[in-house]
Amino acid sequence: MQNVTPHEPVLLSDAQREKQLFRQAITAELARSIAHEIKNPLSAINFSLYELRAVLERPAQDNDNPAEFLDIIEKCGKKINTALEELLRATSPRPLQPAPVGLKTLAEEALFFVQARILEKNISTVLQVPSDILVRADKAQLMIALMSLLHNAIDSISAPEGSIRVTGSAGNGVVRLDIQDNGKGIQERDIDRIFEPFYSTRSEAAGLGLTTAQTIITQHRGLIRVESVYGKGSVFSVLLPHPH
Repeated sequence: MQNVTPHEPVLLSDAQREKQLFRQAITAELARSIAHEIKNPLSAINFSLYELRAVLERPAQDNDNPAEFLDIIEKCGKKINTALEELLRATSPRPLQPAPVGLKTLAEEALFFVQARILEKNISTVLQVPSDILVRADKAQLMIALMSLLHNAIDSISAPEGSIRVTGSAGNGVVRLDIQDNGKGIQERDIDRIFEPFYSTRSEAAGLGLTTAQTIITQHRGLIRVESVYGKGSVFSVLLPHPH
């Protein structure tokens, strides 16, 4: 009988080990974030069900209002559904259907769809994008990215004289769209984390808008750059390949 020599153990290199540990850490952080995002509304749902059951099981009282607990359950259910939909959009991007589209058209339509929130906060807007700049993009997907960036700018503004400035340019094979706001800005410690799923400096935000925007822009072989001064505002720059 032929002797069988056991295989030597295969060890990871330092680089492979660091890469694997990094992936595991990201996965663990994402799992914790998802759990936190869903656990809070689930707790509110469970509390409302407990209170609603108590109301239904006892004799009716003048101050009973079961509809109040039904409203809480409905709102929390919608919040969970929204968080899951945004997570799927951010982590499972759809295949692109690119076609030539005007950068100014994209910016104008994105501003139109967030106009209600702009008016609600009395924010002034300036649009300066040349009409002859084209990009090759999936219009629907890129609109989602731009609207996410605009929502982020709107949410950062609390001053009574808020402003958002959208400008576009092209050169050296790159199309650039800048979205500048005079909001609260981003602290230096947060800059490197703002595109992480579920990371947000606002407690009421799901923290997936910027993740979704970055995913879509990356799909278009582009990138997003951020410049910010805390207390003064931010500029989010979308850089895309110029179609040839």
